[in-house]
Amino acid sequence: MSTMITYLLRQYVRSNRYFPPLAVLGLCLMMLYSMQPNPVLDSYAASAVMLFFISAWFCYGFGHTEHPYQEMISIVHIKNPNLYFLSKLIAASVLIGISCLFVVLLPVLMQVFDRPVTWKDMLLGLIGHLELAILAACITACFQSKGVGKRSVVLGGLVLTLILSLCQGAFLHNFPDWLLPLSWFIPPAYHVMDVLMNAGKRSNWDLYCVLLMTPVYIGALVLVLLRLNSRHYR
Repeated sequence: MSTMITYLLRQYVRSNRYFPPLAVLGLCLMMLYSMQPNPVLDSYAASAVMLFFISAWFCYGFGHTEHPYQEMISIVHIKNPNLYFLSKLIAASVLIGISCLFVVLLPVLMQVFDRPVTWKDMLLGLIGHLELAILAACITACFQSKGVGKRSVVLGGLVLTLILSLCQGAFLHNFPDWLLPLSWFIPPAYHVMDVLMNAGKRSNWDLYCVLLMTPVYIGALVLVLLRLNSRHYR
């Protein structure tokens, strides 16, 4: 499996598909930190939202790195379609993790914040970035699963889901009580963003619940992804 992850990373780097999202990420960070000083956690919330969409772009490009015929050869080589798609998701997550480290550490090294950054700030910022970025990657991977539909349908559904997951707080308050349980099916990107913006106003228990809820949701998406792909290759 490690050999397949290394192979997929090399294929992606050679394809140069990483350059457009990376360039857009750099431009967004320049705009975000052009005005100084900046509030710590509010800035991390903004950069995490940027990385949320950039990670979806990363993963979408990663999913099209190999030609379909080459993909079939890779699946035959690894002898298990689930291992192949899991390797692809892990490889994409490696690149996303490096991007998260860069986005979190860059403003600290540039000293653009309005106060000294504590270890708690950095840890919360890193966890928030990682959760949002990997969540976006898993959502994208699910929409790219075999048999989901045409590319136009995939792109439209993906963009709508990403926006809905971030904007759900605007309309959840208007939901009747009997519809509120449906919000558990919406990706919890809004809740992670809200934790980053309002960490000082929340209890530790509230922080832990939100930050633990997202990995559970990510795990559920991975199971859905593997289920969809395994059904296609039966």
